[in-house]
Amino acid sequence: MIQGKTLQEVNGNAVFDQVLKESEVADREVIEKNTVIEREHKFIFEGRHHTVTDRMFPITDSSGEVIEIGGVELDITELKQTEEALAAKEAQLRIALDHMSGGLFMVDKDFNFRVASPNFTELYKIPPELVYPGAPLKGILAFRAERGDYGPGNPKTLAKERLQGYLG
Repeated sequence: MIQGKTLQEVNGNAVFDQVLKESEVADREVIEKNTVIEREHKFIFEGRHHTVTDRMFPITDSSGEVIEIGGVELDITELKQTEEALAAKEAQLRIALDHMSGGLFMVDKDFNFRVASPNFTELYKIPPELVYPGAPLKGILAFRAERGDYGPGNPKTLAKERLQGYLG
């Protein structure tokens, strides 16, 4: 059954016929090359977009001769839709970050940079090589303390106090 229809009901459907032709080619390749094939298919069936991944593999006898073909097929439509939505949101965030007049940064729970606007480094005159995904916030705080941004005092103590301020 395919999407609740019998083989006879989908036979002659252009999408089904194309998938069948591709499968026949892949079957031959699995048999002739004794290899695993992984594919991803995108198609429209009954008005809905679908993305399916499949993996075909040879099943051999004790002499290594291919005697059957095994396969696993997975509908990854929702996963692909989620990935596309996330990519669109990331693009929107990047546009906002790249065009904002102020500086903005985000850190993870370990206070390592996840993202920073280009203006963040310019506004605080921080070397861009100190700000990258995964860079520790304490590196920026130490740099600014050494430069005197936090006033007089021991730079290590000043940077530690600033970090404590982020901890709450």
